[in-house]
Amino acid sequence: MKREEKKTLLTGGRFAGNIIKIIVFFLAGGIVLAGNFFLENKLADGEELVSNVFTAFDYELENVIPLNGVIRFADEDEYGFANLAIVESSNEDNEYVLNLGSGKIWGNFTVSNAKVNIVAGRVVIIPGGASFDLEFDGEKIWLSVFDGDVYVGFLGEGIVVEEYLDQYSSVFMNKILVPRDTQVSIPLKKIEPKLESLLYLKLVKEFKYSAIPSSEKTSTWVEENQKKDLQYHESLEQDLISKIIFKGSSVTDSLMNDFVFWAEENLTFVPEKKYEIIFSHLFEFLDDAIFYVNEGDETASNSSWDDFNGYIASLPASTSGSDDFFNRYDSYIDIFEVFSPTDNQYFILEKLLEKKLLSGRDVYEVLDAFWLDVYEGLNSGSVAGEAALNKYYGYLDNFVIGDRSDMEFYKNYITYQNQLFDNLFLRYSVFYRDGYFAMKNVLEQELLAVFEDDEELSQELISNKIDFLKRLRKFFLDGDIEVAEAKQILSRLVEEVDELMPLGDLDVAVIELFETRLDDIGDFWGYLNSPEYHISKTYGATHEERYESYLDEKDKIWDFINIQEDVLGETVAEVTVTDVVAEIEAVFFASSDISEVEVGEILAVDERYINVQGVVGGYPFDAVYDRDKDLLNDVYTYNELVSDRPVKIDNLLALLQERFADLAEVDFGEEEEFTIESVAERAARLFIAELIAGHGFVIEMDDVSVVDELNAIYRVEEIYKDGNEDIVMTFDFVMNGEKAINLFLVVEGDPFVLDGEYTLEELASVASAEEDFAVEEVEEEGGVLR
Repeated sequence: MKREEKKTLLTGGRFAGNIIKIIVFFLAGGIVLAGNFFLENKLADGEELVSNVFTAFDYELENVIPLNGVIRFADEDEYGFANLAIVESSNEDNEYVLNLGSGKIWGNFTVSNAKVNIVAGRVVIIPGGASFDLEFDGEKIWLSVFDGDVYVGFLGEGIVVEEYLDQYSSVFMNKILVPRDTQVSIPLKKIEPKLESLLYLKLVKEFKYSAIPSSEKTSTWVEENQKKDLQYHESLEQDLISKIIFKGSSVTDSLMNDFVFWAEENLTFVPEKKYEIIFSHLFEFLDDAIFYVNEGDETASNSSWDDFNGYIASLPASTSGSDDFFNRYDSYIDIFEVFSPTDNQYFILEKLLEKKLLSGRDVYEVLDAFWLDVYEGLNSGSVAGEAALNKYYGYLDNFVIGDRSDMEFYKNYITYQNQLFDNLFLRYSVFYRDGYFAMKNVLEQELLAVFEDDEELSQELISNKIDFLKRLRKFFLDGDIEVAEAKQILSRLVEEVDELMPLGDLDVAVIELFETRLDDIGDFWGYLNSPEYHISKTYGATHEERYESYLDEKDKIWDFINIQEDVLGETVAEVTVTDVVAEIEAVFFASSDISEVEVGEILAVDERYINVQGVVGGYPFDAVYDRDKDLLNDVYTYNELVSDRPVKIDNLLALLQERFADLAEVDFGEEEEFTIESVAERAARLFIAELIAGHGFVIEMDDVSVVDELNAIYRVEEIYKDGNEDIVMTFDFVMNGEKAINLFLVVEGDPFVLDGEYTLEELASVASAEEDFAVEEVEEEGGVLR
């Protein structure tokens, strides 16, 4: 080759190389300029927020607390002047301490990462992804939580909050959790040192912890704020979606794209610039994953997500583990929290959270985000709610349960988790599945372990389980739970209650209290085990109707002991007929009007209907006692049906007095005072006279007098049988059983005294006989002739 030709070629080669370099740097510059547009926009917003520090409230307008938090104030004319002051504000850390002097506010932090304390007196309100209504008049706080959870911390005397405190802070002398659909009222005068030692169940009783009533949920104040919240939330979503669409896709799957990325990173020699280019490339893969999922292309989104993870894996630990990387990564989580599990874009948020959880960073914050998905799921339907809870508990079990490295924190955390599950079971029937109660039991076992089997805690858990049993019955009768599931849950709860029950004679009173609360659950168990009722439409169209029929018609008494025997398969306690008689007598003698009662024959200890006789206010009665409902059926007095409808024992005397009120119109004479008792007495004397006359005796009312009014014992004097005046009788007549005692005879002038009890038929037989026959007859009947 000639020298000139070679020179030309060399010159051309250099020129071509320069062209390539120019193209590369041109492309690099263009890409850097286009850059991670989505991320840059987000960071620009963050810079703007940092530079525009939130400093004051507008009481007329909506106040946005960065990032995405909202506070609104109620009408001053209706609720009084509102005074909410900023004590500490740090946009960089998203921490705010606010002091509420008075007024009514609405807070919405459901899609906000702001960490907020609202201090009212010695109470600190800590929203956890919550929307809530808060009112304070200087003396009392009213808090209603409509979504998310709010933690409430109680301060000791003289404690001033000047920086953000979370729900685990040791500054608080005690804390309570107010979860979704729950309200509480807190008088400041009750913030006393004694609160420090109270467990959760006693603490909430101090402050009227209850479900939010429907009237409040449908109030104008609540509905208007929820409507504004929805509009605000939708605007955040639309704004973010618009940014995603505007940015479009950045990375193309081509050799040129790979070459450009390689060139940008390897032909940039300024460390700071190179570092920025690497992060720009990295997060462009994430931006593309976001773009594709927004377009509904989950396959392409997954591919970009895999590229994002692959790129991270290729970076040195100093880069992928740097604060800058984590800050950028977390910024995506913050802005994507506007999406819920029902949104397509949530696909990316879930992956970001899972990756962060697997890395071990901010585990408890990530779990809180997954917990709020349970509430979001409930808003969308039962299936979404169950799926969210299953996922949440899986993470909780894998990453938290059993990790007691920080015992004080762990105690607080497990306590809160247990309370969150309590609220789910008290409010939402969708979670009445045996598997969810199994999850709850794991949390309870952790609590018992870290609090070292505290007896007070055990009693608190028993009390909650009794509430769950009653809720189980309600949800079942509402048609929300199947028979098989209800039996399984009831059996589980009974077993758990049995395991938690205290042992020893000193705890008898506690056991009796719990068993009393559980007594009505026995009928529910009986119904679940009576397919002829819960299957057949003959007894009603719904479980509620069929259950009422069952209660009315069942002939067996179910109590908690029966359930224990059925579920646990062992005899818990042996109840005898004597025990049942004593139980019935105790019920009757609890009424001061009852002076005597006799319980009829009992064939089985679970027999529901028992015949009884007794005396109330001087009136004798016969009735059928319903042990299950504590009512009297088929009440007879003086052989007359007084009521064919059920009668309460405490109402029996009033019923009889009304029934025989016509006797009050009879002239008692000048010497006899008219009283309620004299009416009953006169009725009894008339009845006895007519009853004895019915057996052939010559008798008038004046021959009958009172011996023992309370026990209805009357003296019958000097009567004889028509046609046989030679045998004259005097005796005491016991209304209860209609028997004669203390019988005194005068036979042809000779006196005789007979011991024993005699029916009127036997008396009539004696009065009709000759003297020697009468004596022989009496001896055969067991009497003693003297």
